[in-house]
Amino acid sequence: MFSDSLVEWWARWLTKRAAWVLLAVAAITVVAASQLIQWSDFSLKLRVDPSINRLLGDDDPQRKFYERYRQLFGNDDVVLVAVGGVDVRSLPTLERLQAMAEELQALPGVYQVASLANVSVARSEGDDLIIDQLPALKNEQEVRQALSENPLFSRVLYSDDHNVAATLVSLRDVSDGDFLQRGMTTTIQNIAEAAFAGANATVWVSGTPVIKAATAAAVMKQFRSSLPVVLALVAIFLLLAFRSRRGVIMPMLAIGISLTWTLGLLAALDIPLNLITSLVPTLIIILGLAYSMHMMTAYFRPLREDSEAGEVDVQLRMRVTLQRTAMAMLLTGVTTSAGFLALYVSNLAAIREFALISTLGVVITIVLVLNFIPAALRFLPPPKLRLLPGNKLFIRVANSLGDFVLD
Repeated sequence: MFSDSLVEWWARWLTKRAAWVLLAVAAITVVAASQLIQWSDFSLKLRVDPSINRLLGDDDPQRKFYERYRQLFGNDDVVLVAVGGVDVRSLPTLERLQAMAEELQALPGVYQVASLANVSVARSEGDDLIIDQLPALKNEQEVRQALSENPLFSRVLYSDDHNVAATLVSLRDVSDGDFLQRGMTTTIQNIAEAAFAGANATVWVSGTPVIKAATAAAVMKQFRSSLPVVLALVAIFLLLAFRSRRGVIMPMLAIGISLTWTLGLLAALDIPLNLITSLVPTLIIILGLAYSMHMMTAYFRPLREDSEAGEVDVQLRMRVTLQRTAMAMLLTGVTTSAGFLALYVSNLAAIREFALISTLGVVITIVLVLNFIPAALRFLPPPKLRLLPGNKLFIRVANSLGDFVLD
């Protein structure tokens, strides 16, 4: 058959040029890894987009309404700084709020700060209407009167019990990534705590930018912590399955290189991960494990040409291993990629990105398993052939099922 002859040609070509294949894989891996690192501070260059806009359809009426709202009323990126345990009617509290507002206003990207310290209030003085600011008032009695005459500020800039003061920090031209990278949540928190140091006050910082930054930080934290754990569990599973160092090292290298190529390409193209595509690395590990185990199982299977001592020509072993696995793995990779690409018809941008990135990861994994692992094994001595764990049990169960069917 044409497919058999193609696989035979491929196997012979790969065994003869295994060194060049390994050099090419190493070079591409170095380039991909370099794209993942921000060399100025050695941080991870890969970004996370925590925005929920990509989880809404392009034609979703709620999304259109939201975009129209932003066009009419401006940016909704407002950070809320709440200070509890204070008396908003006292002049010392207003002075602290004013000092805090001045520092917040000086931050890059902040274009407006609204609090009791800088809002204009209208108050009556005899027959006159006076517009003033609370810190400019002479005593707390005037502050109380001004607040009572301006009830619209209640539940907006202070609580009903006058024990919590709120400050609204409006941002402009600050992306979600910039907000996270600058650590603006921590900066705002520190400014507020410093302004109310010694006042026995409690500071809370919230708002849409803070929630988005916390979401992105949580995704990156999970990304950094969960991947090593998953890879460690995969290594333990491979060790139990093959009881061989090469049976662990080869699949782990293939999976690690697949992750590096996929994530490095995303970083090079400046494509951020979102709440859905952040699942792709785990998906690559799962698929890479399945493909690698299929390859290694065929590699450890005895050949007819094996002697009793288990010695066989290495090139012959690699050709037979590829003949046993290549076509099945190629068909599996094609069908898996087609399944992910079918998601591209979704009207959700996040789902379309998941379809493309997952397909890319599958293709890279298949290419590496079918080329890198055989090329690397080409330079290792023949394995000591033995039955894999569970082989005897599987044979007994298979024989029992066969006898049951025949009976």
